[in-house]
Amino acid sequence: TAAIMGAVPARRRGIAAGAATLLQQTGAVISIALVMALITAQIPKATLFAIFSGLTKGLSSAKLAPFISNMHDALWALTAIAAVGVVVCLLRPRGAAHLAAGPAAEEDGAIVTAGELAAEGARALMGAGELAAAAREPVPAEEGVSL
Repeated sequence: TAAIMGAVPARRRGIAAGAATLLQQTGAVISIALVMALITAQIPKATLFAIFSGLTKGLSSAKLAPFISNMHDALWALTAIAAVGVVVCLLRPRGAAHLAAGPAAEEDGAIVTAGELAAEGARALMGAGELAAAAREPVPAEEGVSL
């Protein structure tokens, strides 16, 4: 995350942090779905129900063996995916030379966030002093409505 934050201008760090969090959460959801698909493949529903409800005391080791085997397969698949991620990280350019084009390219204002648009609109409608004064004024209650 530090590399991402250092690669973007200060005013874009919120966007970069949001994108990084989105990628992390998406990876977590996909990995859970992948693991559950691999683990539950070809195991009878009654056995799965017993395992996931905590009723494995009455199950024989022969009925639990496919579940354990599938769990190992799923963990090996995740290990392989993690290894691919390590290779991708090792292949990326090092140093600040590859960062020179990134933040400078964004300075032309081509990317505008909703917050920036709202701020520009607020500045266009009233000056900063008027905006602060309006924020301090109480909102009048409508007749018949108690707050």
